[in-house]
Amino acid sequence: MLLITYACVKVERLAKDWWTFDDHEKGVALVVPKPYGLVLLVNLIGSSFVLMMLAMKVIVARKKYKVHYPAMYATGEDDNARMFNCVQRGHQQALETYPGFLVASLVAGLKFPLVVSLMGMLWGYARLKWAEGYRTGVPDKRYQNKISFFIWFGYFIPLMLCGVMAVELLYPSNILV
Repeated sequence: MLLITYACVKVERLAKDWWTFDDHEKGVALVVPKPYGLVLLVNLIGSSFVLMMLAMKVIVARKKYKVHYPAMYATGEDDNARMFNCVQRGHQQALETYPGFLVASLVAGLKFPLVVSLMGMLWGYARLKWAEGYRTGVPDKRYQNKISFFIWFGYFIPLMLCGVMAVELLYPSNILV
């Protein structure tokens, strides 16, 4: 334990020149631009409603196809099981990618609020179309509507903008501009 503590102190001392916490010239002030309100409305609140709409589709499908809690998916190979599982998968896949989308949106929106808000609108609409295609019971139809592909643009563009922000924070000499 003493060795780990010693190593941590050494790392802190070596990094002090590069990453100083108490030097105001090397720090970054957090400025929240007014258009960030769009990010909160679209990417936080709006996307939450998209997830709720998808969840409601699962609730309706549970009743229609008689899949009871706590089962997440239906078992079996019949049409009812397949149809329910497609509805559930449309919602579940949105939940799997949502934390990354939301965090990237909230962070990147601090510097790029208009682009991130547009990506949030695109993500929400494309997500609904993607799930609509999945609900047909044929998983390959999740991309039948061309807008469905844009779930990935809405996800990756804010993520890449976070990368831009990270590089600018680490190397503030406007290396990317």
